Amino acid sequence: ALAETQQARDAQTPREAGRLIDEDDGVPPPPMEKPRVLVIEDDGVAPPPPPPLLNVLVVEDDDFQRSAITSICETCGYKVQAVSSGEECKALLDATDGTPPWDLVFCDVCLGGDVDGVDILLHLRNLFEFGISIIMVSSNDQAHIIEQCILEGADSFLLKPLHLQEVSAAKSFVVR
Repeated sequence: ALAETQQARDAQTPREAGRLIDEDDGVPPPPMEKPRVLVIEDDGVAPPPPPPLLNVLVVEDDDFQRSAITSICETCGYKVQAVSSGEECKALLDATDGTPPWDLVFCDVCLGGDVDGVDILLHLRNLFEFGISIIMVSSNDQAHIIEQCILEGADSFLLKPLHLQEVSAAKSFVVR
């Protein structure tokens, strides 16, 4: 009885040397085609890197925050220059030829020293008017500080700590 059951199963599923056979014509299916491979000749020269999405200036007196903002900007593909004080930034700005070398500036509102973030904002607007986008940053969320920055010409205001999504979205403020 067991042999008869095995013969009945074998009759229902045709096999040839362990492979299924198409029941319609009794011919095994064709072997699978080899995958096609695209071969690119290597001339030994690496392609040039894509241009940075934005040239960014980071003005931040706190070492940790400056490093964090710089790192996030670089993750977004931005080319970053960072300065650690309002005085350093003002000297850098005064050395420009009247054309903004940056597309976007992230500037801390409360910089230590005699030159604060609002002073830098005003200096940027006097030098470049609206040829540059300025985003003021602070850990202080008091409405009068945010309002002052916007009224003085900032394009936006972000609260620290900055996040990747915010920094990535900042490119929408830049007009080329």
